[in-house]
Amino acid sequence: DALKFGRNAIPGTARYMRMAGAFNSLGGDMSAVSQNPAGIAIYRSSEVVTTLNLGINSSSLSMNGHTGSNDLWRLSFNNLGYVGTFISESDGGLVSFNVGASYQKVKSFNRNYSVSGGNYMNSLSDYMAYYSNGISEDRLFVKNEDIDKSDSPYRNQDWLSVLGYNGYGFDPIGQFPSSDYQGLGRLNSSSMIVQERGGIDEFSFTFGGNVSNVFYFGGSFNVSDINYRMNSEYEETFSGESESRYKLFNSLETRGVGYSGKLGIIVRPTDEFRIGVAFHTPTWYFMSDYYDAEMRYRFKSSSNNEIVDDRAYTPYGVTDYSFRSPYKFLAGMSYVFGQKAIFSVDYDFSAFQSMSLSTRSGSEYSDNQFIKEDNKL
Repeated sequence: DALKFGRNAIPGTARYMRMAGAFNSLGGDMSAVSQNPAGIAIYRSSEVVTTLNLGINSSSLSMNGHTGSNDLWRLSFNNLGYVGTFISESDGGLVSFNVGASYQKVKSFNRNYSVSGGNYMNSLSDYMAYYSNGISEDRLFVKNEDIDKSDSPYRNQDWLSVLGYNGYGFDPIGQFPSSDYQGLGRLNSSSMIVQERGGIDEFSFTFGGNVSNVFYFGGSFNVSDINYRMNSEYEETFSGESESRYKLFNSLETRGVGYSGKLGIIVRPTDEFRIGVAFHTPTWYFMSDYYDAEMRYRFKSSSNNEIVDDRAYTPYGVTDYSFRSPYKFLAGMSYVFGQKAIFSVDYDFSAFQSMSLSTRSGSEYSDNQFIKEDNKL
């Protein structure tokens, strides 16, 4: 999750995307301004900019040798911005001062993926059984109408165990109240379908100045909005006379708002050569997760051979927390060959090991140790 929300893509204007985002020292482009705010000082006149983007997200998935792929086409607006230019009468010193307000889509989560296969030795039911061993049945059983009560097992046990038990995802071994469980048998087939939607939007208020057409500076205050939605469907069918099968549905929505700042400079010692440097503070997010799950099951009763077809579901859960994205350092240089070509080189450093998750009160989650270990230089 930290990487998902802390790593941005490069959507933007057509010119910016065509240059693969290597625009740190060039400026004069609305998307480049979001990278290096000093780029706003390059503008010589006021401007309104928007970009319409037609994109395709291709996803592939592999599960025990079975593969699946999906393509998702989306039409969207990458940005919308205004730059106001105020030109002085002086040829030296502060030649111009620019201000701007902009919207920029910095990441899209839109994608679909799915895969199906069969004849596996182990299933998710085996994992649920193993995960639940040691928990007696009376601490797992709950009627659907009682899931929100104060003594509901969902308030005292991990949801996977409670949902797996009430959704007949595993079988008890022994008499009630057993505390040992086993999976549903040999897996015949399984399939998974996942749909993700949403994105990260950034709203920026930027200022910048042009000093003698050589030195450009800028800064911005940014408000970021996260909207992420995921719906998944996982199904397993089992061999044997019981005709057992189940579908596990998961739904997650994440919302967040964050604040950050950016500073940058561009130096143009000659008309052709430019150097740019920028620094992005972390974005401090206030996040909320909203989630629930459902298990639909079907099996043949061993007592009367009737088909049992029903469902179990969890309460609606909400978790509030904070997230700090990585800080970034960017540097670049470019050479402009008149009206014919541009050569540009950029270096971006994102301190992913500095990302952290915490409660709203400031207590860090234990997951942060894995963030640091997995993102070492």
